[in-house]
Amino acid sequence: MRRLVLTLLATLGAALLVALLLARPVMVSEDGTAAVSVYDGGAARPTFADVSRPGARFVPLGTNAPSDDRWVRLELQVPDREDHYVVEREEPIGEATFVDDRNGQPTEEHSGDRIPLELRPIPSLNASFEVPPAAVRGTPLYVHESAGAPASYRVLTTADFYAEVGTVRIVVGLYLGVLLAVGVYHLLMFGVLGGVDLLAFGAYASTLALLELARTRYLDVLFPTTAIDPALAIGISWALSGIAGYAVFATFLRLPATQLRLDGALRATTAVLVVLALLSTLPHLHVLGALLAFVALAWLALALAGAVQAVRAGQRPAIFTLVAFGGLFVGLAAAQAKALWPSLPDLAGVGFEAGTAFGALTLALGIGERIRSANESRDLAQRAAIEDARSLNVAYARFVPREFLELLGRRDIRDVRLGDQVQTETTILFADVRSFTTLSETMSPSDTFGFLNGVLARIGPVVRAHDGIVDKFLGDAIMALFPGPDTAGAAVRAALEIQRAADAINAERAQRGRAPIALGVGLHRGSTMLGTIGEAERMDGSVIGDTVNLASRVEGLTKRYGARILATEAVYATLPPDLAVLARPLGRVAVAGKRVGVALVEIADADPPALREVKAATRARFALAVAALSAGAFAQAEAGFAALASETPEDGPAAFLRDRAAALLAAGAPWDGVDTLLLK
Repeated sequence: MRRLVLTLLATLGAALLVALLLARPVMVSEDGTAAVSVYDGGAARPTFADVSRPGARFVPLGTNAPSDDRWVRLELQVPDREDHYVVEREEPIGEATFVDDRNGQPTEEHSGDRIPLELRPIPSLNASFEVPPAAVRGTPLYVHESAGAPASYRVLTTADFYAEVGTVRIVVGLYLGVLLAVGVYHLLMFGVLGGVDLLAFGAYASTLALLELARTRYLDVLFPTTAIDPALAIGISWALSGIAGYAVFATFLRLPATQLRLDGALRATTAVLVVLALLSTLPHLHVLGALLAFVALAWLALALAGAVQAVRAGQRPAIFTLVAFGGLFVGLAAAQAKALWPSLPDLAGVGFEAGTAFGALTLALGIGERIRSANESRDLAQRAAIEDARSLNVAYARFVPREFLELLGRRDIRDVRLGDQVQTETTILFADVRSFTTLSETMSPSDTFGFLNGVLARIGPVVRAHDGIVDKFLGDAIMALFPGPDTAGAAVRAALEIQRAADAINAERAQRGRAPIALGVGLHRGSTMLGTIGEAERMDGSVIGDTVNLASRVEGLTKRYGARILATEAVYATLPPDLAVLARPLGRVAVAGKRVGVALVEIADADPPALREVKAATRARFALAVAALSAGAFAQAEAGFAALASETPEDGPAAFLRDRAAALLAAGAPWDGVDTLLLK
């Protein structure tokens, strides 16, 4: 609000400056006076000979009734010096004919609004003539006036007169230029941005400039070779500015939507103003032009009432409308008061100009405020839309990971199409809660979901922390992807941290007196097809291929081997040294549904510290037993694994392989070094 008040005060100051410049653009001393008298000799159509004869009867200006056709006599009183003078009529006149009798031969000079500026003896807006030397010495001057009311004349030196003409043209030109620039600028803004308010205000400011051109008769300066009827120009300008002004009120105050009755009254007043303005252009109805300002005042009063109501209703931009047209109302009222009472200060005479300047600048600020408010609203809406989109994307990411979309080359889930697919090298991780069915039998449905969500909530962040993608939750299991050719290390580190998370869960369960849980993790890497499958109304992102199936089977083998983490040779081959140091090869296995064997490796780093130390110390003996099993030396393999299992009963893989070696020895079947396990 403080900024608003300061801005309006600055605008008011600019308008007052314009008013002061227009009121007295240059300080010119009037070097003489002109006593004006009107011929009252009785002749019906007097000629120059009638009025210039000795004894012709003249009466002082103001004591006779105005008429449209008269002769006036000017008797100059100027200093006795050798200066050149100009006599100027102080009010507009249709035509003024100056008659100078030189050596018995009267000569005429024509000036006034009916004469093109270029053809006037002096290029002045008011009728002006150079003073003959004889008039300086006391000889009367005679001027024939038509189409206008009587008015006084003033006398200036030629130098002062032309200085004033130049200054006035510059000041008024700047004023009109600013008004036109404001109007054209907002019309161009409408062309670029659209918006009825910009169009209405641009048209309004432009028509105000046109009205000022007509009222000040500066149309003559723009078109010096054409005689423009001021009444016609003023009437048309009033009509256009009335229509444009109503458009400003209607759009700025939203009158048709918020103040229907006042809008109707303003429409009616606008119609009266327009009709009156057009009628005043007719030759015999020019007198109606004097009523235009009074109708405009009533029109402005209605508009101000609407602005007050809009401000009360909380429309902040309406403040600018109220202030702008309030200033215009005061200025127009001051100008009309000056016309009725000429003794008022000159500043009142340019009230209309000051009011229009103040109103136009204030409304321009109002447009700026509306644009700023609209931009703020738009920015808020955009931020809300962005936040909605972000939250929507976050919600979607809970079902379709963002990384999944990136792998498909899509930026937004709305861009995903059925059948989108990409082939990539991927490390697959499966983690599963062992004996979940048995655990769930002792829990209610809500406890079951709470248990699962609690476990999976620990696993998901671990996967993402190692640049993995949680692809699916499969009941009590999780499937994660680690896309890329060098992701085996990240996947194994994630598997180790998942097991540490399981240890933390068990510590919490022990405090509550609950049985521990066990997680099995299986890993495999290879080529996969990642894409969307389903149908038009329901589709899902998925990874398909033998790599996925084998990773799932490897996870299933963790139960049989009694291992926490199992990986295939494809994973083991690309592990960094720090992860491979405690990896124990388990031989080749053909899982269910496969005829070709795959080498399995146990990642022993996840075991408790004591068991991990034992496995590290016996790693060489374990490798010899595995080699014997692979070579078909079942008795030797059984003995080696039996010794290890007896020394460390917690060594699940040693116990399992001991039993497998004994079973194979008893079966006596052909052996190719691949252990076929028919069960998952």
